[in-house]
Amino acid sequence: MPAEQVADRCGLDPTLLAEADAVVNQAYAVIRYGQLCHEYYPGGDASSDAPSEVFSTTKTLGALVTGIAAYETRDLPRDGRKTGPLSDEDRVDHWLDEFTFNPDAQVAHVLGMVAQNADLSFGHKKHQYDTVGAVQINRLSDVINTAIRQDPEPVRSALARRGAAERLDELLEADERRRELNTRIDRVRAEQNKLSGEIESAAKAGKR
Repeated sequence: MPAEQVADRCGLDPTLLAEADAVVNQAYAVIRYGQLCHEYYPGGDASSDAPSEVFSTTKTLGALVTGIAAYETRDLPRDGRKTGPLSDEDRVDHWLDEFTFNPDAQVAHVLGMVAQNADLSFGHKKHQYDTVGAVQINRLSDVINTAIRQDPEPVRSALARRGAAERLDELLEADERRRELNTRIDRVRAEQNKLSGEIESAAKAGKR
């Protein structure tokens, strides 16, 4: 965004941003109201494509997408599980049938990467950075997809205004394929468990 438009369109002071650049002195960006309002690269714009470590990106983007889904589902009625507006105060089991972290966890716990704690009370939660999403953070997409599937049109309309409506269809199609694959995996695992049990029983019977 042109610097002369930052104040009007983003409500930010360009002078303060320039001062922040000198203090931070690391690559960073400011996104506000769905717009890229400011970005800074210590080596100048020419270094913008150089790889660099960015902290808390997963949490930041996860919270951003969760917020978008919460806004777009705000008017949906809640009349049972997997219905209604998405909120960070929702229990995860309102949206998901199964997951591996604390069964009493809320969406906010997942966003904060503390849902794996056995005790979620104040002062007892310890943060665990979910580097590859294997502990909890990847389940946010399942929560968001479930919420959006109630009525995809508001999200599709919002994306259409940005020329990206087809992205939602791609997401939902990919999610459907993933669901089908997970069902098949669950069936194979159940069959494996059944066969293992039968083999164990046969082995025990043979020793008698």
